[in-house]
Amino acid sequence: MGLQKSLKDLKDKENDIDKLLAQLAQQSDRMNSLLEHIKEGAGSKGSSEDVLTTFCDVIDEVLELKTITGPT
Repeated sequence: MGLQKSLKDLKDKENDIDKLLAQLAQQSDRMNSLLEHIKEGAGSKGSSEDVLTTFCDVIDEVLELKTITGPT
């Protein structure tokens, strides 16, 4: 019985890791999209305020990602 419980625990942890990897992939896509937006000059206006706002959005995404992954 102990071996079966350990195997189940490992499968549960594997599922948790798969979920985290999916979240990380989604966050990575979002980060890449925001970074592309910054590279393009933050839209058609390209004002420094737009760039700053977009940069703050990127920082928010990084902080959200850090919350998901936990401390390193």
